[in-house]
Amino acid sequence: MTGAIQLGAYMTVTENLQAPPRVTKTWTIWDRHGGILGYVSWSRSWRQYVFCPGPDCDFSAGCLTEIAGFIGEQMRARKIPV
Repeated sequence: MTGAIQLGAYMTVTENLQAPPRVTKTWTIWDRHGGILGYVSWSRSWRQYVFCPGPDCDFSAGCLTEIAGFIGEQMRARKIPV
């Protein structure tokens, strides 16, 4: 996976390229074996980035903390208070 960001010990994140480019970004969260765990995308109703897990995915508290930290970084990049 090119351009992958390591997220904790077990996950990586890649930005999804979109045509035409959108104002908000989306990312895919991968496990260490290349399986998709879920997506991070903008929620209009929540007015923030949210994590949408894939079916039958289990997450430890540590993994959820890593994902929440990633979302917080993206919100700060948008200059929106978390």
